[in-house]
Amino acid sequence: MGTPETRARIVASARAVFAARGIGPATVQHVLDEASVSRRTFYQYFKSKEEVLSAVYDEVIGDMVRAVDDRVRRTADPVGKISAGVDAWLDHQLDGGALFVALQSEAVRPDSLLFPRREAAIDVLVAAIDGSVVEAGASPVDPLVFRGLVIGIEGLVLHLSQGDVDRSRLRRVANALMFAVMSNLAELPSPPRVRVEVG
Repeated sequence: MGTPETRARIVASARAVFAARGIGPATVQHVLDEASVSRRTFYQYFKSKEEVLSAVYDEVIGDMVRAVDDRVRRTADPVGKISAGVDAWLDHQLDGGALFVALQSEAVRPDSLLFPRREAAIDVLVAAIDGSVVEAGASPVDPLVFRGLVIGIEGLVLHLSQGDVDRSRLRRVANALMFAVMSNLAELPSPPRVRVEVG
C-alpha cells in the first residue's frame, strides 16, 4: 500500500524532470531515477507518464488558481480585482519557468490530454474576470471576449519565454490589453442568447 508522501515525491520528481528535459523527451525511467523509486512503486500510483504529467499539471494549475483567487479576494475595487488577478496570473506563469513553459506548450495542443484541463483553467480565469465586470455594474459581455484576452496574454508569456522576459514590460502590456477591453465594455458583444427548445 502506498503513502501520500511517496506519491508527492514522485510528482515533485516528475516536475523536475519535465522542467529539465521537456515533456516529450522525458521518460518514466527519468522520473524513477529522480524520485529514487522502483518501477513497481511508480505504477502503484500512476499508470503511465501521461498520468503523472496530468498530476503535475493539475498541481501547477491548482496553485495558479489559488494564487489568483487570493490576490483578487484581497482587493476591494472591482476593476482593481481584474488587475490584481492578471498580475497574480502573470507572476505564477513567469515564476513557473521552464516547467510552466513545457506544460503550457503541451496543453495548447488539442490532441494533448492536458488540453481539457487547460480549457477548464481558462474557464476559471474567464469567470473571475466576468464576475468582476458584473460586480462593477457593467452590462454582461460575451465571455469569448475575455477568453480571447486570456489566451492572448498566455501566448505573450510563451512567446517572451524564449528569451529574457522583461516582467515590467509584460505586465504593462497585459494590463494595457485588459484595460483596453474594460474601457470599451459598452461596445463589446453581449453574451449569446441561449436557444430554448420547446418539445
